[in-house]
Amino acid sequence: MVSSSLRKGLAAWLLGTALLAPAMAQTVLELPAARGGGTDLRQALTVPAGGKLRLERLALGEQGTPTMSADLQRINTDTTTALLVVHSDSGVSTTHPEPRAHFTGQLVGEPDSKVFVSIDSQGAMRGIVRRGEEVFVTDVSAPAGSGVSGTASLSTSALRSRKVDFSSDS
Repeated sequence: MVSSSLRKGLAAWLLGTALLAPAMAQTVLELPAARGGGTDLRQALTVPAGGKLRLERLALGEQGTPTMSADLQRINTDTTTALLVVHSDSGVSTTHPEPRAHFTGQLVGEPDSKVFVSIDSQGAMRGIVRRGEEVFVTDVSAPAGSGVSGTASLSTSALRSRKVDFSSDS
């Protein structure tokens, strides 16, 4: 009798683990390095809401500074169609903004850090990193020819990162 309930409990645990395994999978994307390209950032749009993403080679500051990795989780979904309505002197215009994937998380090994990243359907990325009292902004331009389907490699000139200077950036 005990072995029967133990088997049922073990079977339920194994089934639960099998169902959760795909949800715990992590997508890894490399940002451009000083030499060579990186991963096509548009792949981030395939990460489901709540899904995990690791960004590698995230620069914090000027070129030549050590890079970091960030563990992120997607916080938005594309299940609703956003509508942008602009009212101006020339009338009202309505458009559907490009799909974007928004992620939040922290730098690997730095649990007190905060990272927010937004990646659009063209492969451009904008990010903000708070590390202690320091704040960094990161910008990756969309790769050339990103309007066509397929995989594009980012050029190294596309990556920009700098520390925010609160006295002069206001």
